[in-house]
Amino acid sequence: MLQTAQIGFAVKESLDAHNGSLDAQLKALVQRTARQASASYGFLLLYDPGASEWCNTAWYGRDQALEGHVAVARWVMSRAEPLFLQGRTDANEIVGYNVEEEALPLICVPVMCNGSPRGVLGVGLPYSARNEFRRRLPFVESLGEMAGAVLEIADLRKELLHKEAQVRELTTDNFDSQEVERERICLEVHDGLAQTLASAFQYLQTMESTLPEGSRSRQLLLKANGLVKQSIEESREIINSLQPATLRDLGLVATLQYEMRQLEQEMGWEVDFKADAVSLARGVETGLYRIIHEAITNVRKHADTKRLRVRITRADDQIRIEVEDWGVGFSNKPRDISNKNGTGLLSMHRRAALLQGACDIQSSPGQGTTVRVEIPLAAYRE
Repeated sequence: MLQTAQIGFAVKESLDAHNGSLDAQLKALVQRTARQASASYGFLLLYDPGASEWCNTAWYGRDQALEGHVAVARWVMSRAEPLFLQGRTDANEIVGYNVEEEALPLICVPVMCNGSPRGVLGVGLPYSARNEFRRRLPFVESLGEMAGAVLEIADLRKELLHKEAQVRELTTDNFDSQEVERERICLEVHDGLAQTLASAFQYLQTMESTLPEGSRSRQLLLKANGLVKQSIEESREIINSLQPATLRDLGLVATLQYEMRQLEQEMGWEVDFKADAVSLARGVETGLYRIIHEAITNVRKHADTKRLRVRITRADDQIRIEVEDWGVGFSNKPRDISNKNGTGLLSMHRRAALLQGACDIQSSPGQGTTVRVEIPLAAYRE
């Protein structure tokens, strides 16, 4: 006699081999277990309450479940208890039953999912096994429980995907809101503070021309001029860091080329920058720019190095980004990262995920840090 553990192993092996759609898993479960139980045929009917109909989900030994099996399934599901039919006389109380004699004997068990009947599993035994109902029933019930477990897992996966979609939508809205807020701040600084400083600078220059050369007042005015000019340059840097005009007008690669030259000239860094020509949607280029900018900002703040390598390449229908430094590095264990300000690292991961890609950060103390991002190019190529 086949043991329940043997059935469980066979079912697991079958599911592992058909780790695909729900229908494929259920069909593999019915087929493999029916063969192990020496059944003539087997079927699994699931009820769809939305469509108010039965779905002929999986079968073995026949092209499909017989029409009369729906009546049997309805009876079993309404009572949530097993049914054994040895002959036609056993089915007198089943309305609509019209299964041929050759389809008997028949064992049907309810498939329970989250405490409620979701469908019915049926197994047709060889006629010679009509007296083995008691021995075969535990096998079929075990299979019914396993089918219910598969359905529960499928429900959990569906719920998880729904939650992930909600989180993705909320995160997207959050990043979009950030971009809108950056644009608003840029306009405020440009049209307000920067214009006011520019006007003040012009007034100071006019006043400077009216004062005697070498006078104390002229010297103080020159210092004031210098401070206002510095403030104008700082306001422009703020505007450019929040929303680079070159990113909107010239694209990702040109913007990064300009910023890498600035790092070399202003910070004295050794920058190795190479990029393939890419043309992407504005939102995608903005997302990639934010990831790269965050990685470079981390290098400036924490790496204690002036050597930087940036690569943007197209390969295998993907865009790949790599930002590498030779700084002090850090421990990227979750516990160690949680003790730091890990918002920037989390932001890079989230932005990559929203672009249907992945971000991988490799680092260790004294060994520098490498940020790698891969984005599917086909989905975003313009």
